[in-house]
Amino acid sequence: MKGRYKCFLRSTSNIDSKTGQKQIALPPKVWKQMGWKLNENLIIDTIKNGLEHSIIIKKEMTENE
Repeated sequence: MKGRYKCFLRSTSNIDSKTGQKQIALPPKVWKQMGWKLNENLIIDTIKNGLEHSIIIKKEMTENE
């Protein structure tokens, strides 16, 4: 899907040099409230609708969840 990115939650934003996976930093107040932990796999969807732009960040669900 265009505008969709996979990343994992870290304490800093970057790109992991070993895997090439994107890393996103969110304030602990936000991710703790969501019940997320560091290194969780996340999905980021960017949505552009005319002049309105938004971002949706959600936890990637696994088969065990």
